[in-house]
Amino acid sequence: MAGVGEKIMVSAFTGVIGPLLGKLSKLMEEEFSKVKGVKKKVESLRRELITINIALEKYAMMENPDVQVSAWMNDVREAAYNIEDCIDLFMHHVDHEPPGSVTGIKGLFRKSMRKLKKLKYRHRFADQIQQLKALVNGTYERHLKYKIDDCNPGVMHTEIDPRLPALYVEAEKLVAVEGPSEELISRFIDEESDPVKQCRVVSIVGSGGSGKTTLANQVYQKIKGKFSCSAFVSVSRKPTMVNILRDLLLEIENTDRKSDKYLSTRSCSERHLIDRLRAHLENQRYLVVVDDIWSKSAWEQIQCALPKNFHGSRIITTTRINKVAEFCCTSNEGFVYPMKPLSNNDSKILFLKRTFVVAAECPSQLEGIMDDILHKCDGLPLAIVNIASLLASKPVRREEWERVRDSVCSAHGKEKDKELEVIDKILSLSYCDLTQPLKTCLLYLSMFPEDYIIGKYSLVWRWIAEGFVVPKHGYTLEEVGESYFNELINRNMIQQEFKYDGEAISCRVHDIVLDFIVTRSNEENFVSVLDAQHIPSQRDKIRRLYIHKKMSMQPRYHSKT
Repeated sequence: MAGVGEKIMVSAFTGVIGPLLGKLSKLMEEEFSKVKGVKKKVESLRRELITINIALEKYAMMENPDVQVSAWMNDVREAAYNIEDCIDLFMHHVDHEPPGSVTGIKGLFRKSMRKLKKLKYRHRFADQIQQLKALVNGTYERHLKYKIDDCNPGVMHTEIDPRLPALYVEAEKLVAVEGPSEELISRFIDEESDPVKQCRVVSIVGSGGSGKTTLANQVYQKIKGKFSCSAFVSVSRKPTMVNILRDLLLEIENTDRKSDKYLSTRSCSERHLIDRLRAHLENQRYLVVVDDIWSKSAWEQIQCALPKNFHGSRIITTTRINKVAEFCCTSNEGFVYPMKPLSNNDSKILFLKRTFVVAAECPSQLEGIMDDILHKCDGLPLAIVNIASLLASKPVRREEWERVRDSVCSAHGKEKDKELEVIDKILSLSYCDLTQPLKTCLLYLSMFPEDYIIGKYSLVWRWIAEGFVVPKHGYTLEEVGESYFNELINRNMIQQEFKYDGEAISCRVHDIVLDFIVTRSNEENFVSVLDAQHIPSQRDKIRRLYIHKKMSMQPRYHSKT
């Protein structure tokens, strides 16, 4: 899991420099034109930071940055934070005006003194800029000296796909899948309402770990016997389309790759595979499951291979992104099926099935701890299954359960068991697919307490004040910030709580997602939270401090002002 964490840290670091570049540009326009020679120094510093930012964006593509890369990124982060602190302090001094106004000689004297103070701060800051430029230059020189660009740790190992186990769960271990699967089948395989037998699509959508793959597989296993051919393929965040089409063809034709010389060669082309699939499926009643689609473009390519015949063919897709789910159904007769969290009762049944294989009953002295854990999981099957599996491997003792509960319920710098790391792996896929501004805005939510309802408008203006919102031609900063908010909902990273006139006006962060971003925020030194359970580490400077007191968890509405 080190690779996942470090990749996320790289992504966050690129978000540190973005707002800083904006502040430097603003500073050059407003203040440094007044101090001879300083504007050139600031522009030189800005160019150095742009070069470093390009390197960071490149490292964000690495699956597993090594220790050398991580150490260099830490240097970049601290340098960027120091520059930002320096700029903020300077702007505070030069922009600060005392309240009230004084006229006459006294007023003239005060005005003159303020001008002298501003001049002093400008020249002092000019000296600091020179020092900061030397710091950035040193950081970049280390980047060249140690040939960090030559590092390519992404090929060191291959990780197992964390979604794979969902395809091989025994039916008796599943909970609350029978109802949804029967509902899908009844809506999906309705011969009477479809006399022309059109090809139809259902798109299952939900957050990572909500059970999409499990549900799709259960439906697939139940109904594939009704079709002349069938296939189940996974796409992933960065798909290799030739491999996906090849796997689809192998399942559809029910052949072995070795027996088909063309499919076993690297010269196999997308065009040939699509033509071959269409030719095979044109007159067939087929069933295809396309699991884990991340983009509209991926679906556009895959659906080229799936002819819209009139033999009653069916396609199931799964995705974490609402707009992608809708897109999959637009050109086909179909519908979107949103995943729902497990009820309290179903959560308990699933937990007990996985923890106590035989008895499926919780000892009375452990029930309170079980309730705490299930509250944290909030109906997310992935979290329940992995935590229950962890407890199943341990002695049934109160102290063991308390240790697991405390580990689950605290994201502050604790080592995680392998079963809990799987949850992080699943969530990291969604996180890494976000644009850089969205990553930074999501990390900012780590400062809010569990179950806290966050108003959209106040949150957007906080993002703007921090410099996280990137200006976009033709839009106000508020409109861009609101688009970030809506996109995080669209990608199921945050949950909308209240709507007004069809528009989401508040949100909350699922406890498991909150743990994930709190851990990343701690690694990045992005936000420091002070509460009754946690005191920030003194090893780093505190960049953003958020103090939790006893806060009302009632909904808070924010007017648009």
